[in-house]
Formats: sequence, C-alpha cells, structure tokens
Amino acid sequence: MMQVQSTQQAQSLTRVTEKTLQGTREVQEQNTQPAKSAKSLSRQDKQVQTLSRWASMAQIGRALAEQEQSERSLRQLYAGLEKLSMQLQQGNSLVAQARVEELQRLAKAPNAGVTTELQAQGQQSGSFARQLPPKIDWLSVRPHDEKIQLLMGRSGKSLQVVLPAGQSEAQNLRSVQQAFSPHHINVGLDNQQRLLFTASSEHAWPLKEPWVMVGEGVRVAAGNPVSVSLQEPEHPLDALARSVKQERGDVQAQQQQIKQVQRRIRDALVQINSERQQLTARLQQIQQQQPAEPSLSDSAEALQQQITTPRHAISAVMAQGNITRNLVQYSLAE
Repeated sequence: MMQVQSTQQAQSLTRVTEKTLQGTREVQEQNTQPAKSAKSLSRQDKQVQTLSRWASMAQIGRALAEQEQSERSLRQLYAGLEKLSMQLQQGNSLVAQARVEELQRLAKAPNAGVTTELQAQGQQSGSFARQLPPKIDWLSVRPHDEKIQLLMGRSGKSLQVVLPAGQSEAQNLRSVQQAFSPHHINVGLDNQQRLLFTASSEHAWPLKEPWVMVGEGVRVAAGNPVSVSLQEPEHPLDALARSVKQERGDVQAQQQQIKQVQRRIRDALVQINSERQQLTARLQQIQQQQPAEPSLSDSAEALQQQITTPRHAISAVMAQGNITRNLVQYSLAE
C-alpha cells in the first residue's frame, strides 16, 4: 500500500515538473521571439541600405557619363568655332557656311547633351529667358505718348509701361526695365537688339504663360486685349549662322559673335568640372562605406567560387535565388 502511494506521489511530482518546464520553455520562447524579430528587422534594414547604396552609386555614375558626353560635345563646338574664325579671316565664305551648319547640327543633336543655352544637359543656368514676338516694338522712338497695360498670365501680376513721346531707345529700355523690376524680372537686349526678359526659377512663372496686353497708342493698338505668347531666345549658333551666310557680312562683328559663344562654352566647361569633382567625391564617400554584414557583391563572389565546384552548383544557385527573392521582398516591404 505504501509503495503504491509513493509511486503516485512520484508520478504527480513528475507531471508538476513537466508543466513547470513547459511553462518555462514557453516564456523563454516568448522572450526570444522579439529578439529574433529585431534581428530580422536589423538584417532587413542592412540589406535595404545596401540596395540604396547601389542605387546612389548608379545614379552618380549615370550623371558622370552624361557630363562626359556633354563635355565632349562642347569641346567639339569650341574647336569648330576656332576653325570657323580662321576660315572667316581667310575669306572662305562657302567653307565657313558649311562649318557653321555642321556646328548647328552638332549642338542640336538629341544625343549631344547640350542645351539651347550651350550648357551641359542638366545644368541649371539659374535663369529663365523669354522674348516678345519680333513684330512687337517697345523701343523705337515715337512722336506720341504711349501706355501699355500688361497682365502676365495666371500669375496675377500686372504692370504698366509708359513710353513718352520722343524718348530715345535707351530711355525706352530703362522705362521697360523699371516697370518689370518690382516683379523680379530683368530686361535686356540680345544680339539683334530685341528685348530679352529673364528671371530666376522662383520668379519665372510670369514668363511661362501668354501675356494679355491693352495699349493706348500704336505699338499695341487700343481696343480689345491682345494675347501674346512669349518665345524662346534664338539659339546662339542660329544667330551666328545667319550672320555668316550674309553675302557681305561684317567679319569683325562675326568674330565678336564667335567669341561670345566661346565664352558661354568655357563657362559651361568650368561648371562641368566643378560638378564632376563634387560627384566624384560623393561617389568615393559612398564606396568607402563598409556595410556591417557582407555586401551583395561579396555574396556574388562567394557564389562564383561555389559554382566552380560541380557538386555545389545547384545548391549555390538555389541559395542565390533565395537571397534575391528576400532582397526584393525587403525593398518592397512597407
């Protein structure tokens, strides 16, 4: 009888001990789950950082390649202008005309990487420029007073230009400049003595939409409002080509135009060099960042070594497939 009770007590103690151990294991598993999750999130963050690092390097590499193409085109244009200058001095008008047409094609080619302002594609000139149509004349001397009421698109900005009778072209220009100055719009003249309106990017909206004008005089006929669409400034090489193709062009004036275009190109090349140094420094900084865990490139190198051994080829490819799938999941995870 005592032996039976002793056996029952031992079985009961065993069950209590097993329940206690089971509870302890459950508590331990609950405690370890956050740690595993934290470890998994940490690994995810590191792999996302690696992808971001690769994306940044690719973006910088693309910018450097585009700059290289733009620089090559600009240097070709500069050298072509040097040859054009020599041909004009020698009086080779037909050869000069062919040369300037070649330069126009080069500058306007889709893959040249050069803007209409003779800058590298992507460079910000810091200003936005537009012109009035050639038929609109605000500068010539007139025998009567004139007033021009102007509404600049949907910007809501309006102004009035007053041009007194008998005022010179230089005075008319100053009147126009004074009218546009409060709106942060600069007014100057291009090579053809046409009005050129420029503004920084933050103040350029009035130049991007049609203007509505009402006049009192002849420049803008009185009556119903007139809508006027602004035009892009003429390409520098187009103006030069028109001058070169004149039968009796002024060679000295043409030489001056060539120097102005070359000056633009030199400024663009200086800016390219400055931006290249910044991009290269940024690229080196990213490349020097060593991830805490082996990078994906390290994994690729390890994969290559494993595949060289036939018996490991299948498992290595499967492992690489899992890595790729996980990285895609991590990059798309919210």
